[in-house]
Amino acid sequence: MTDNLIVTDPVYETVSHLRQPGVLEEGMFRAWREAGVKVKRIRASEFRILHTHYKPYDHARILVSATIKRKKKKKNRKEGEKRCIKINQYLFLQIYPVPNQAERCFKRALQKRTRRCYGPPVTFLNDWSTVVWALPNGPKLGPVRNFFRPLKFTKFLSKFALVSPSFCATAPPAGAPRAGAPRAVAPLPQVVRYIPRKRALFRLDVPGPNPSSLYFKIFSPGQGQKPINNLALLTQASDEKGLKLRVPRILVQTRGKRVLVMEGLPGVCLTERMRAADDPAVFGLVGGALAGFHQSGIKVSELWTSDEEVRRLETAMSDIKVVLPAMESRLNEVLAKISYQKKSLDFNEKSIIHGNLFGDQILVHSNQVGMVDWDDLCEGDPFYDLGRLIAHFILLTQQEHLEQAKVVRCVSSLIDGYAKVAEKPITWNRLLWQTAVALLMRAKISALRTLHPSWIGDIPWAIGEAGLILDGRSSWLTF
Repeated sequence: MTDNLIVTDPVYETVSHLRQPGVLEEGMFRAWREAGVKVKRIRASEFRILHTHYKPYDHARILVSATIKRKKKKKNRKEGEKRCIKINQYLFLQIYPVPNQAERCFKRALQKRTRRCYGPPVTFLNDWSTVVWALPNGPKLGPVRNFFRPLKFTKFLSKFALVSPSFCATAPPAGAPRAGAPRAVAPLPQVVRYIPRKRALFRLDVPGPNPSSLYFKIFSPGQGQKPINNLALLTQASDEKGLKLRVPRILVQTRGKRVLVMEGLPGVCLTERMRAADDPAVFGLVGGALAGFHQSGIKVSELWTSDEEVRRLETAMSDIKVVLPAMESRLNEVLAKISYQKKSLDFNEKSIIHGNLFGDQILVHSNQVGMVDWDDLCEGDPFYDLGRLIAHFILLTQQEHLEQAKVVRCVSSLIDGYAKVAEKPITWNRLLWQTAVALLMRAKISALRTLHPSWIGDIPWAIGEAGLILDGRSSWLTF
């Protein structure tokens, strides 16, 4: 069905090519050799693509975790020592539609001061119209450098007393001078998300009798104020027992609000529970917790409106019309139905809402529910959050071929749990509308969200399913 929908976009063609096993490694090592980087001693490598973000005909961004085993020089190798050293390196690739555009970006990057890191310099892949940075030398996001340098990161942890001294290792990092006593160095955090010039997220796992995690969120100038204020507001509400949800506690906010350090919440990600779909009671618990949050009475200044939501949807769908023109007519029909139904819906019922909720941001631990990523906290239709959770579950079922009967039971339990705590009936026309809109938004092509391998088939399916939901004929929602 989808063969005739596949785009002829040069950006997407490059993304597809780089996803093939071994292609990225071969191309990178060839480019490094041509650039004069010494790669002769490299014995083996493993490149793993973590995230792919794609905007049709414009650009794509790929974050890669590279593990490189390099042969040691003989003069530095002592008897009994291993013959290889292993280097963990993150690479950031920016893909353009034409080589000239990539070359201009590469030349600008060469003129900028680079940060010290154990990796290759900025590299230009002409055949793929791609520029490659070894992090932390990616496009400007200054404080990120402290999370790629062992000694800098250790000083950061020590300054704010975030971990015990015993957490630090006793051996110096690769490349550190061996003269004198080795300095205690903490392991580096893992990259969870990296969006150049905008923000990044790191996670540090702290072992011990009670293992925990720290999250480090880095912002570009002026972007950290709202997320930090939102989290502080929720923390205050939690302390005053006006909030039953668990939220991350702020441990550190640096001057200028460029770095936010939060505690990790315990529990299993709701997306994983969706994949199992084996315990409807868990979804009832989440539905009840969400309804309790909506009834908390917390006041915020930001406001969600249905008009703005439709505008965002139409903007997102414009990319689909460009890259999958065969779907334009059917998509326009669904969008017209969304706009028409909106006129008859009453969105005057307002409460505090998460604003960007899906399964990855909910953690279930015993009988407690926690939520993270509060950047889009606002006031709006409470069915907005509930509809997004249902849409995420439905799309995940399509992508991973989950058993429909089990999913339907879990979705029903989610809705029933919400209604029980809310103590009022579900307004089905609003919930169906929010779910249909959210399904299209979850399936969209996004420059900020990782591209699912099955997206070409997911989008036509999501368009059709959204139409069924709007008509009240979806097999996923029973009422």
